[in-house]
Amino acid sequence: MKRQIHAIILFFAFTLPAQGQFTDLEIQRGVRRIDIPFDYINGFIVVDLVFDGIFPLRFVFDTGAEHTILSKREITDLLRANYLRRFPIVGADLSQELYAYLVQGVDLKVGKILAKNRSILVLEEDYFHFEEYAGIDVQGILGSDFFRRFVLKINYHRRIISLYDPQYWAPPGKSYEKIPIEINRNKPYVNARVQFHQDTALQLRLLLDSGASLALLLQTDSHPDLKLPEQVIPSNLGAGLGGYIQGYMGRIDELGLERFTFREVISHFQESSFFIDTTLSIQRNGIIGNDILSRFTVVIDYINEEA
Repeated sequence: MKRQIHAIILFFAFTLPAQGQFTDLEIQRGVRRIDIPFDYINGFIVVDLVFDGIFPLRFVFDTGAEHTILSKREITDLLRANYLRRFPIVGADLSQELYAYLVQGVDLKVGKILAKNRSILVLEEDYFHFEEYAGIDVQGILGSDFFRRFVLKINYHRRIISLYDPQYWAPPGKSYEKIPIEINRNKPYVNARVQFHQDTALQLRLLLDSGASLALLLQTDSHPDLKLPEQVIPSNLGAGLGGYIQGYMGRIDELGLERFTFREVISHFQESSFFIDTTLSIQRNGIIGNDILSRFTVVIDYINEEA
């Protein structure tokens, strides 16, 4: 099957209650950094974890997801999990009746970190079909609720995720370029310059999304001057809950992040009405995915809001 799927798009029209998450991280005393190896498959970061001390699973490592999500409900059924709440979620065509459950008290072991008593979401059915849509054998998404307490470093070249104790983090020298970011509901946003034509340059708010195997996605109705380029082709944007998401593919002249400039960037375009964030008040103009992020060693300081 030709791999055309670039993003795993989430349509959750709710948030988990903050009081429902009691995190107890077990880390060996004195450890200041924990390295987690990953596989880079079809533009996705895939990590191994142990689910509730029993099941070895593989999850997509996703800075663009607020919550950790299990797509295989049969696993929690075997564990006789207590499904506390049933949430409606929105399907790919915005009309399907799909559901997820809140499950508490789950232990997740990733590398040398044991996160105890986690709250996660469990899809009522496997709406994602990761193998079919993305060509990867995974059972869920590891969201930013897992790593938001750390300084996160993703070394795409070495295939290593490093989690640093913020007390002991120090920038790695002159090669490190700081970029201001905003952390909203555990997700990192950056202001970027996007130029369509010589006379059209916009300052846009973009999500740094390690769960997207594309360079740039722009939501065309999120800004009055954000228009489709003259030459575009229809394209499958990604795998949504219950189906494919349709959009367009084209090029922009430039993408600018501080002193870094990318020219002739192949980009995807979609109406933002198809992107319902976990908090409806969060406004964004698009996402920057792994095709751009993988050109760097990426650091996200969730505490000081720097990348």
